[in-house]
Formats: sequence, structure tokens, C-alpha cells
Amino acid sequence: MTAAIDPKRIRERVGLSQAEFAARYRLSRDTVRGWEAGRALSGSARIL
Repeated sequence: MTAAIDPKRIRERVGLSQAEFAARYRLSRDTVRGWEAGRALSGSARIL
């Protein structure tokens, strides 16, 4: 059984905006927005 990943919760816990989170982890803001909208998480999301 795998635990559900909640990217928005992770981002909010570290106190970053979507833009700040994307910049820190070298992602596009659209990628972060997609994760938070429930679109498929890539391998990079799983390591967070």
C-alpha cells in the first residue's frame, strides 16, 4: 500500500508559494500547479 502524496500540503508546510516552490526545485510553475490539481505525479514528485 502506498501513501497518498499531497503536493499542496507539502508546499504549504514549507511556507512557499507555487512560484517559489517551482524555482527552488527547478520545476515549472505549471508542473506544480498540475500536481496540485491532481494530475499524474512524476518521479520527481515522489521524492519530495
